[in-house]
Amino acid sequence: MGTGKTETLVRKYAYLMSTGVKPKNILCVTFTNKAAKEMRSRAALFIGESAKDEIWINTFHAVSARILCRNKNYEIIGLQAGYHIIDKNDQNKVLTTIMKENKSARK
Repeated sequence: MGTGKTETLVRKYAYLMSTGVKPKNILCVTFTNKAAKEMRSRAALFIGESAKDEIWINTFHAVSARILCRNKNYEIIGLQAGYHIIDKNDQNKVLTTIMKENKSARK
């Protein structure tokens, strides 16, 4: 059983919306994809399916990526369109592939 962090954040989100704050003006950040998904689905119940793209509930990494994509902010830090953010497992797969290709190229 959890400590109630997700429930607390969702209730605060709902309260802010009930006072007239628009979903696009509320930033809710969490650590895990599981918590973010749960919070987004609960928040969508309050605002409806049509406005669910306005919800800013995500992990730190996903919020950062979303900010970078908006208005092509990625160009400011030298990234090109279509850039990818990969996790540690994906990094290991890429390195393994490169090492295998490098090894076979030396033969």
